[in-house]
Amino acid sequence: MDIKNDKITIKPLRDKDVDIFSKWLAKEYIYKWFCPDGEEHKMAWLDEVNNKYPISLYETFHCLL
Repeated sequence: MDIKNDKITIKPLRDKDVDIFSKWLAKEYIYKWFCPDGEEHKMAWLDEVNNKYPISLYETFHCLL
C-alpha cells in the first residue's frame, strides 16, 4: 500500500512480503489485535497472504482503521 497526495494505492503482495508480514504478525502487540482467536486466527491470516484464500479487502481495511 502506498499513500501519496491523499490517495491510497494497493499493491499486490510479493513473495518477499509474505515473510515480512509473518514476522510483523508475530510481534506481541500486533498479534493480540490481529489474532484474538490465537494461532488459528494467525494461520488464517497467513493462508490468505499465501493466496490459499482470497484476501477480503473489507476485512483488511477494517482491521487497519
